[in-house]
Amino acid sequence: MAKGGFWTANTGFEPKAQFRFKVEIDGLAFEDAPGTVGESNQGDYANDQKVPGEQIAWYAKSVDKPGIEILSNVTEGDYFTLGAANSTIDINLAQPKLKPITMTLVDPTYPNVTRKLLRWIRRTGYNDSQVAAALNTINRSAQDALLKTIGHVRIYQLDNTARSARGAELARLRELGFEPNEDLSLEVWTLYNAYPSTIDFGKLDYSSSDLVEIQITWVYSNFTCEMIKLPDGTGDIEQAFTYFKDFADFGGFDIAEKPDVAKNNCQARYDRAGNKPTSLELWKSGLPEDDPCYEQLPDLTGGGGPPPNADNLPRNKDGLIIVGSVEEAERLKLAASTFVVKSSKNNL
Repeated sequence: MAKGGFWTANTGFEPKAQFRFKVEIDGLAFEDAPGTVGESNQGDYANDQKVPGEQIAWYAKSVDKPGIEILSNVTEGDYFTLGAANSTIDINLAQPKLKPITMTLVDPTYPNVTRKLLRWIRRTGYNDSQVAAALNTINRSAQDALLKTIGHVRIYQLDNTARSARGAELARLRELGFEPNEDLSLEVWTLYNAYPSTIDFGKLDYSSSDLVEIQITWVYSNFTCEMIKLPDGTGDIEQAFTYFKDFADFGGFDIAEKPDVAKNNCQARYDRAGNKPTSLELWKSGLPEDDPCYEQLPDLTGGGGPPPNADNLPRNKDGLIIVGSVEEAERLKLAASTFVVKSSKNNL
């Protein structure tokens, strides 16, 4: 098929248009789950659930495509003035700078986009004791919680060639393999480890009838771009291909697909715990008995002092066991002469 120019030739292909796009964000699918937090909770650790189809941001007004800045040791504008010194240019192709992406969303009453974005932050445990405790239980950091919540951001460049075709043109496109009455995704840009570096929830103004708009600036660690194949009557003009899909082989990663550390990884859970006892053993003994990390501590009162198996408990310079509170000492059944509370001056 002759490529020609769309200004002068009827090739059946149109130039890409800015208004033909679609945005999907996995994290937009989260909504409140039925039930309450606790045994009747039907959702995840934050009492949320994903609703199929809600990841489509039909209220997206505009969005940038990704961009790349290739860095080098050459000052901008000096390349053609270096002459023979061009041989010393060091172009860093291993770590190009990825352009931040600006996205504008119109804020509907429902689905309430403001609420969806606030939910993302809540799911990290920010100023929410309930979620913070739940994250600690499943051994998930606030950063991982944010990136897993958002998931992947996908930007589609659409083409309506098949949708607008009629008559003989529609018959020809069917022969070429295009489906009628469907938008074609010419490009699918997928952002990995994307998160909003800034969120502006808009403004209010009595003198304006404009819609409330939300501005998001996205940063991300990697991206891929999936191109569709374009067939003609004798073969494919270009094959379908995904660019930069092997980023994991070059040190990249995808937190959204990263598995959580096993819940029974007791040391990791203890390390992340807040307001925790002074030792792993004390922490284990305070867990519910059905918790996989629960362990009952031995009675340390035999012979008027701690037995040898208490050597792994923290001590001060005088050999006294350091506990976080008197309650811990009572739970350990420690004699008064064998322990010191952490807040005491004698725990040095």
